[in-house]
Amino acid sequence: MEEKISAENIRIPISHDGIHDSLTYLASSGLFYEILFRELSRASREQSSLLLFRFFLTFRKSTLTLKEVEEGLISFAQALTQSARLSDVSARVGQLEFLSLISIEEEMAEKFVNRIIKSREDCNLRFSYSYLKLAAHKSPLDILLQLDNADVIEV
Repeated sequence: MEEKISAENIRIPISHDGIHDSLTYLASSGLFYEILFRELSRASREQSSLLLFRFFLTFRKSTLTLKEVEEGLISFAQALTQSARLSDVSARVGQLEFLSLISIEEEMAEKFVNRIIKSREDCNLRFSYSYLKLAAHKSPLDILLQLDNADVIEV
């Protein structure tokens, strides 16, 4: 029988090969920030819209096995991938934190989140999110600081 851990004591290290997270196969944080910088420049040139989403995961059960935690993370990563286009990028940037850079208008943000909700298989998992419409004249660090102060929406 696998040992159970409390939801507050979840420690899943982020391991990657420099390009992808080993558990979820999403982009590594380094690659994500590189793409963010490049996409900001492209959006500025093309006058296109970009939204940056931050997702925080929590578990409904108070104790879980390591396997349940990993399956929840993988399930959420798959939901992100299925809900976005191939040109969009998502990354696991913290133990239970994900970022997604999506090329859509702000009016479509709720539809994107609803697609994630519908495609999730793990009902033991819930999430909150915030998002920000990106301004091309801001640096990636300024954008992340602004995202830290954005309103968080519970799902």
